[in-house]
Amino acid sequence: MRLWIGLFLFSGMAWGDAAGDERASEVRRGLLAPDRAARETAEGLAREWARTDPAGVDALYAHLDLRGRVALVRALASAGTRNGGNLALSHAAAPEEAVFRAIVVGLGEGGERSIFARVPAGVQLPPIRQRALDELRLRWKVEAAFAGLKSRSGRTGHFTGQYKALKPYLPGAVEVMWAIARDRSWPQPGEASGEGYRPLHPAMLDYELDERRTLAAYSFGELIDKNDFVWKRKLLELFYEYWAKHSELHPIEKLAIAPAIAYSLHDLGDPRPADRYITYLRRKARHLTFEGLQAMWDLGYAYMRIGEFDKGEDWYKKVIRLQDDWGRGVACYNLACHFAVRAASEPKQAKFFKWKSLEWLETAIEQHNFIDWVWMDEDGDLNAIRKEPRYIALRDALRRRYPEPPGKRRKIEKQPEKFLRPEQEPPR
Repeated sequence: MRLWIGLFLFSGMAWGDAAGDERASEVRRGLLAPDRAARETAEGLAREWARTDPAGVDALYAHLDLRGRVALVRALASAGTRNGGNLALSHAAAPEEAVFRAIVVGLGEGGERSIFARVPAGVQLPPIRQRALDELRLRWKVEAAFAGLKSRSGRTGHFTGQYKALKPYLPGAVEVMWAIARDRSWPQPGEASGEGYRPLHPAMLDYELDERRTLAAYSFGELIDKNDFVWKRKLLELFYEYWAKHSELHPIEKLAIAPAIAYSLHDLGDPRPADRYITYLRRKARHLTFEGLQAMWDLGYAYMRIGEFDKGEDWYKKVIRLQDDWGRGVACYNLACHFAVRAASEPKQAKFFKWKSLEWLETAIEQHNFIDWVWMDEDGDLNAIRKEPRYIALRDALRRRYPEPPGKRRKIEKQPEKFLRPEQEPPR
């Protein structure tokens, strides 16, 4: 154990020095104060003190009651420094479970340096506590990889192979994705309320809750083994939890997580939820209403997603004939993705499908105002045409024309006239 851990074992001397220190008294009183502001002030003093006199802080710990110890170790763990994390973890083998829980919570609040602080030499953790620390650190790594799925342009679309960065963390990554997908801190219509998911990684806050949950739901098709019937059953139950509530008041297309689960189950060999969802969409698409047009768009994606490419193409062409300009642009872009995927999967016709993909991409950009070159470069569905000179020319022209910050790009795509004055636009 490090030197300062042992100092307070010497009879009275270390504590005598600390007790005589006004700072120690102030921290001790503040940690136990009923006033929240006083406690937060004391926690801040404790963190600063830990940087300069860790032995004094450890001596103080030895003379606090359980409530004070919990407050102190949580303050040290959440300091955001390795030193604070190390000092908190020096008490991780304490017999009080409340102390260990405070350490884990504090490490999570403190961020990466605290989470990955080392347990000091000589501190032997019981296996159950070591597993808790390992799970905390795994969550950070999974969340860091998951946060990287959001495009710099603000999009959160889905493409095959999107979750490869999570695969090194299996099987734990599935548990984390399940917890995110089940986040009930903001229940949607038809959902049972429940506990929320509290992210550790700050980049996770860049997502809206529904974006986070939907992306997590899409991940199961890539992360779960097709022979894992336990997980497949859990996903099926979650899908029907949404489906049972969708009729009449709450169209299922508004609950984006349900189709995402259906597609994941289709990838895992169970086509029933996706088939049921498509049947529902076909009924909606009979009517030329806003919901009917949305159903047509969803059908185009749904058929492409389950591999029935020709049907998906037919529905997207209907959308292009009937939708407004922005909807047409996204439909044309998705058709470009559709043909690029076919070029990769059907090598005998790869040349033709690449040409079709580039035709639709050019139509999306030049006729229907699709301008998100950042997402184009990140979208794995376009990998088959990425090195084509025509693709590079389209992307580079967009980049020159729309160099705006990523945070604005989605708004610009919908209404460019509000963001760019005509004299700002270079000639085509």
